[in-house]
Amino acid sequence: MYKYNNAADAIRDRIHEGKYKPGDKLPSILSYVKESGYNSDTVIKAYKLLEEEHLIYSVPKSGYYVVKSLVRNKKNMDVIDLSTVRPPDSINPYKDFYHCMEKSISIYKNKLLEYANPMGMEELRAALVRYLMNFQIFAKEQDIYITNGAQQALYILAAMPFPGSGTKVVVEQPTYSVMLKALNCNKIPVIGV
Repeated sequence: MYKYNNAADAIRDRIHEGKYKPGDKLPSILSYVKESGYNSDTVIKAYKLLEEEHLIYSVPKSGYYVVKSLVRNKKNMDVIDLSTVRPPDSINPYKDFYHCMEKSISIYKNKLLEYANPMGMEELRAALVRYLMNFQIFAKEQDIYITNGAQQALYILAAMPFPGSGTKVVVEQPTYSVMLKALNCNKIPVIGV
């Protein structure tokens, strides 16, 4: 095992033990060199490895931080606001999202702004195949479709032919009104349960 793996393991353990909490700033490279005895190249490689694992992220001219996990605010746990279509601000991982967008832009550059394959970005579909294997879900890349949101997925599903001799869709009552509109546009009968 390389030294940078040992350095990364030590930091990873501190994160999992809670010594470095989500959002905490990690020691600077120079500080960690003095603390651990590793050289700066080893520490940089360790931080890069942890960054690739999405355990930490870098902020230019600021340092490295632990990725925020889902933080639950106990006083708001009793109230779920269904009038908005987004999670509450207390659990939105803005810094994580910013980190992911920054990484995507640096890796894919102009490709992110071009028209994509109608099935979704090939690299993302390939990554999903590998990710789903961890949960014993063995999907083929050609069977995965990436949509821009729930509505697009619902319209695609509503336009698909039924397997067998099915002709009606069963939905919960109440249900998502956009699903009813998608089915109505495709003249598909709906049964509420």
